[in-house]
Amino acid sequence: MPVGSETPEGEPSEILHSVAALAAMVSHEIGNPLMTIVANLELLAATQTRDEYGRARLGAALAAAARIKETIRPPTRITRLELAAAGPNLPPMLDLERSSPGTNGDH
Repeated sequence: MPVGSETPEGEPSEILHSVAALAAMVSHEIGNPLMTIVANLELLAATQTRDEYGRARLGAALAAAARIKETIRPPTRITRLELAAAGPNLPPMLDLERSSPGTNGDH
């Protein structure tokens, strides 16, 4: 199967387009239910009287949700394919920061 012309960074454009489309779909599919989780956590935090332990747990859950939101944002801006260093028992993984412009300032 032909892979098409290459981008300036050397990736075949059809492969880059496919990876970016897949990443956008995954971001969308995670983002929608994540917003439901965040809204419900915020509602709980605003409406329920919680002890210190409960407030800490809600805060930790909201912080984790914010981290997920930041992680799924860069895939919509993939312009090149950069792999992250992987351990001996891990498959190659896309490095989202290095593959997305403006996330680390190097391209």
